[in-house]
Amino acid sequence: MSKFNLKYLTAAAVLILSCSIFTVDSAWGRESNEDLHISSPLFDINDVWPEKEVSPSIEPVGNTFTAPDATATVRRVNKDSKKSSEKLPFAMPPVNTPQDLVTSWGYGGRENMYNGIILKASGEAWPHSTHVALHPLLLKSLLACESGFDPTAVSYTGALGIAQITPDTARRFGLSWSGCRNPNQAIPIGVKVLAEKAKVVIDPGNYHKLMGVAPEQCLYASNVAKAYEKLGTPTPQQYWYLMLGAYNGGGGTILRAMSIAWKQGKDPREWSNLVGDPKNMSASPLYQACTEIYKGGAASKYRELSAYPVKIINLYNQSVAQEYKINKN
Repeated sequence: MSKFNLKYLTAAAVLILSCSIFTVDSAWGRESNEDLHISSPLFDINDVWPEKEVSPSIEPVGNTFTAPDATATVRRVNKDSKKSSEKLPFAMPPVNTPQDLVTSWGYGGRENMYNGIILKASGEAWPHSTHVALHPLLLKSLLACESGFDPTAVSYTGALGIAQITPDTARRFGLSWSGCRNPNQAIPIGVKVLAEKAKVVIDPGNYHKLMGVAPEQCLYASNVAKAYEKLGTPTPQQYWYLMLGAYNGGGGTILRAMSIAWKQGKDPREWSNLVGDPKNMSASPLYQACTEIYKGGAASKYRELSAYPVKIINLYNQSVAQEYKINKN
């Protein structure tokens, strides 16, 4: 191939790539900064962070759960309760010291290094306690599934650190590249980002104000507000499925899915109603919402997002149930 042809072939490739990036940015531009989320697919790791890509494990070593040492943790469930652990509600028992957060999930030496920061951040950086509490163990479960407690973890999307914060989100919260790698800074910011997403689910009627648009431009949010008026606000467990989903996929995505479920005659507060049947994605409210935001990446994002809050809450409940059994004996 001549140098002349190679030159123009290269120019054409650059032009095509630029158009693709513009298309993605334009589609994303319809969402406010509120929807710049943790697991964004829009960042090229080589363009954002001066680090090589790694794939942090979000599963315990060997994919096994090891019961916490009964002498190393205080009970989080009343040992006098006659309810079986399987039938316990979404329990949020008290945690008073970092020692109360000691777990043996199989993530290695880092697993309990940040319990003090987690405990402090869950109380000081969480503004929605009057609506739903952020239990420190739930925050720890989120961090486990995000990074496996690795402060240097970098995802394929460019999210960095123990809380897997994307570069744009970090900039919005004044967090530097090095700060993303510092659990003392990253964990409290992760809680603030989570609180930002939670606000969308807690107060859908005012979502248009966050977006800076007229209410009629966010009818999906208004539909969710109407559903709350008729059905009542979500339970703590329902809230957490929705809020964790928003942390991963953006608040606007979750509100869209909830609105679609409501139009289908389903309770939009139930995560399973949003996910629908994975074998029939086209009918899933969550998948339909993902197609509006993620376009060609909707299917992969749907699979990731549908499993995300389930993984975190299962880890949380598993720990509570395990300690219930330990203390019951």
